[in-house]
Amino acid sequence: MTGRQYRYDCEAVVDIAIKYVKSLSIPSDGRSIWIFDIDDTALSNLPFFSRPDVFFGVKTLNAELEAEFYEFVLTAEVPVLAATLRLYQAIVEAGIKAVFLTGSSERSADARAKNLKAVGYDTWEELILKPDSVNTTVQVFKSQVRNRLVVQGYRIEGNIGDQWADIVGSNVGRRTFKLPNPMYYGYY
Repeated sequence: MTGRQYRYDCEAVVDIAIKYVKSLSIPSDGRSIWIFDIDDTALSNLPFFSRPDVFFGVKTLNAELEAEFYEFVLTAEVPVLAATLRLYQAIVEAGIKAVFLTGSSERSADARAKNLKAVGYDTWEELILKPDSVNTTVQVFKSQVRNRLVVQGYRIEGNIGDQWADIVGSNVGRRTFKLPNPMYYGYY
């Protein structure tokens, strides 16, 4: 994760996504969107997961580590995943609006917005975080949100995430892109 291969793999996925974006004919009605996951997609949690007490997700994420991760998020200093920022810039240039959709708690909305802006994601159509009152999996939550966006008249041109839960389910978009993430895996 800290070597070159992870960055190369992320760049390879984004290069394909940008090629796809450039192939699109985007209507000028402002209804085209691209869904971006946040954790380990728009922003990199590598500084947290590389800590010796977390060891890249090998150690169980218990209540104490979860609280520490939440504090890490609240610093609003989570670094950008540079490859994804390149994709974001390409979709904005193409006239597609960004929607950030994360399974992270809505309690971190202000920190997330501040952090995204600080690293270069300066505009978006919506920033959607999972309400604490929603008792579903991330996959179900994200499908429900994408369904709502489609009902509202948006066209999901693309969708990028690091977990399968980000890019499967209903209304995933015309094309999906999965970034590598060997730190954790699954439908959560």
